[in-house]
Amino acid sequence: MLKPDEAQALCRGPVDVLVVGAGVAGLAAAHELLKQGRSVRVVEARERVGGRLYTRRDCGDIPIEMGAELIHGTDAVTWTLVHQQRLATAHMSGGQDLTRHADTVVDAVCPDRVAQCPPQPGENAAAYLSRIGVSRADIRHGVYALELDLEPLSRCSALDLVASEVLSDALDPCEEEDYRVIGGYDQILQPLLEGVPLVLETVVHGIAYAEHGVRLSVSSADTGLYTLDAKQCIVTLPLGVLQGDSVDFTPALPADYRQAIEGLGVCDVAKIIYIFDEPVLGKETAYLLDYDATPPYFWNGSLGYEQARQEVVVAWVVGDKARQLLAMPEDERFEVGLETLRRMSGKAHLEPVQRILHHWSDDPYARGAYSFIPPGAEEAAHRLSVPVEGVLHFAGEATSSDHPASIHGALESGRRAAHAALVLLGV
Repeated sequence: MLKPDEAQALCRGPVDVLVVGAGVAGLAAAHELLKQGRSVRVVEARERVGGRLYTRRDCGDIPIEMGAELIHGTDAVTWTLVHQQRLATAHMSGGQDLTRHADTVVDAVCPDRVAQCPPQPGENAAAYLSRIGVSRADIRHGVYALELDLEPLSRCSALDLVASEVLSDALDPCEEEDYRVIGGYDQILQPLLEGVPLVLETVVHGIAYAEHGVRLSVSSADTGLYTLDAKQCIVTLPLGVLQGDSVDFTPALPADYRQAIEGLGVCDVAKIIYIFDEPVLGKETAYLLDYDATPPYFWNGSLGYEQARQEVVVAWVVGDKARQLLAMPEDERFEVGLETLRRMSGKAHLEPVQRILHHWSDDPYARGAYSFIPPGAEEAAHRLSVPVEGVLHFAGEATSSDHPASIHGALESGRRAAHAALVLLGV
């Protein structure tokens, strides 16, 4: 990894591609470019790589995931990196749903209703479900489950949820298969880092682009303001950062790109991590769930660590409940979560030895967790996947049409942007 002063010395001449951001998308893009023999630099504002994939190992004998934590499904492209390094994983199956009336049977005709009665343009998912006669109260295992990871359905596009088959899947009682990487999720970054020139602790303030190339205005504490030049640029800034206008594009981005950026939404997510010196969920229980509670979802962060002395329990809360929790005083946030865990576990006297709250909302280099698609923004990700003026590319989970809000979506988007840049470079 290059220090800012070293980067300034090495980057006075243009490189083929500059990559803004050393998260999964940025590293994937750089890796693909290097494989094709192209010169590349990755500029990252933080002192570390990974972006919203952030593993800590200073909190006990089990690595703690502050951001992304789960591999969703068995066919995610993320598995190629897991298998490449022969990493162990834990299957997060086997939990308890404690929601009142949680045993309600899913109406078998609901998926058919979705297929036969399509959403209308601009219709949100809550209004659409109401219109086709799907009751939230009767679909605890399906519709409510969507809001465990998304904003309220009243803010989400019905067209998107139907087109992506997310809504049909939610009305199917099958449990999604999730996995955790034993030893830390950040291990998947290692193959992507090989040979990548990284410029850390360097903030991008401006991106000037034209047909002949791109110039970044950047700064660091050590070197002050300077510029970096390239033939192409891949921007992997999180959606919240792009919406916040902290990076100045010259000329201003075309109106349809700006509309796409503003049209997408950013989820608020909070994680409370409790570390105990006693068993709470044990070795057999992957999660506890109560849609009506705050937080509604706790999972076992110790599965796969049979020899660990401690047990990690992660509280997960999204959307309105996350905002309500984050509005409380710090001690109250922890206590609300702990009281919920005590009730759901049936262990009234639980006391953690350590507790950690993490969210991305106030982080200047994230400004929110991950994207969601409001009504009217169904084509936004596709719009952002098209190069600007043949030199500027956007990547990151928010630009993934197939797998937004996921690590595998970010990974795919970085590779897509790299291939587009290679074509334009003449490969």
